Amino acid sequence: GAAFGVYLSYISVKNYESKLNFVVEEDGNSGGAIASIANSFGIGGAEQSVFTSANIIEFMEMRNLVEQALMKPVNNNNKLSFAQLYINEHNLNSDWNTKKELKKIKFLPTQKRSTFTLAQDSILGQVYNMIIQKKELTVQQPNLETSIIEITCKTKSELFSMYFPQVLIEVVGDYYIETKTKKLKLNLTTLQQQTDSVRNELF
Repeated sequence: GAAFGVYLSYISVKNYESKLNFVVEEDGNSGGAIASIANSFGIGGAEQSVFTSANIIEFMEMRNLVEQALMKPVNNNNKLSFAQLYINEHNLNSDWNTKKELKKIKFLPTQKRSTFTLAQDSILGQVYNMIIQKKELTVQQPNLETSIIEITCKTKSELFSMYFPQVLIEVVGDYYIETKTKKLKLNLTTLQQQTDSVRNELF
């Protein structure tokens, strides 16, 4: 679970800043009951949670996850992605109409990443670099004695600054669940193999 709060402030004529705080729920052992059962068979062992206060920042700034969030829709009509919103608000496409290879490029939330052209991959990578290198998106742990993480987003777009951190948390949360599920399935598979081996020896 995660508790968070967010506020938006008008920084200057060109920039809006939002801060979002959430709590990382750290569990010392992954797998719960399954891990306990596995340990009783002599397999598995104590494992650190994939998501802790110490490494959450790396996940929140990971290129793959940030780009996934950038391709999420800004609203329910699925016509505008955060990537396209960022490009529009920063006028990155101001001269695209003069370049044949860029003229028709759009970043629609419904487009699958596997269908991206080389130009789209390059542009999305540039957007990611601008956001991270210019510190438009920063993730930090203000107090090392707590598990509270703070995301700050400061861009020219009020909508982007307000909602992108929330979407990024959703993407990272989905990644966490997927990783946790894969680990649980691996534990179950290993446990089943161990059980079958013991059964074969007994019978």
